[in-house]
Amino acid sequence: MNKQKFIRELQFNLSKFERSEVEEIINYYEELIADKMENGLSEEATIRSLGNITDIINEMKMNIVSKRIDTKKSNSTKNFLIILGICSTPILLPLGITFATLYFVMFIVLLALILAFGVSGIATIITVVFQGVSSLSIGGNVAHTSVQIGLGFIIGSILVLLSIYLNKITKYLLNQTNKWFTKIIKRKSIKGEELWLKNYLCLFYLLEHYLLP
Repeated sequence: MNKQKFIRELQFNLSKFERSEVEEIINYYEELIADKMENGLSEEATIRSLGNITDIINEMKMNIVSKRIDTKKSNSTKNFLIILGICSTPILLPLGITFATLYFVMFIVLLALILAFGVSGIATIITVVFQGVSSLSIGGNVAHTSVQIGLGFIIGSILVLLSIYLNKITKYLLNQTNKWFTKIIKRKSIKGEELWLKNYLCLFYLLEHYLLP
């Protein structure tokens, strides 16, 4: 693979990310390739020295997600899908299944709580207003009705505020889950590479000492 094809592969596989994020990665690898070639390596040898293109792309995706998680504009669902896509490799598949299960369970439980608080709050406010108007229309006690409406508004507002606050907590927890699994995936990938290297060395040792004349 030459430099032009390598850069095209990066651009194609990272095309769903923001332009500034992709340009930063492309500029980094263009400078890295130029430095290596200045030190005497050929273009093909330089590209080979960078490693497997799939591993590089996955690593760049993880780096982008890691940076995004620490920003206020972070989209936990979008980051989740990116991480899940990276976990489609055989080494990371069991981890991906665990990650997806945990994420979905958290999302469903927290969403149910948000809806429960929000709907209950709005329903409480509507109910007390409707009952208050009905009570006043038939000559009910104004002071008593006003107190009921006031208490209903307070309780309903508290429930709505809890729903809003829980929504913020949900975003934080989902982002932290993404961040946690990003770190685990990086460690798992490194261990996988180390295990592959150990197996390769063992095979080389057997060939050298037992099979080769």
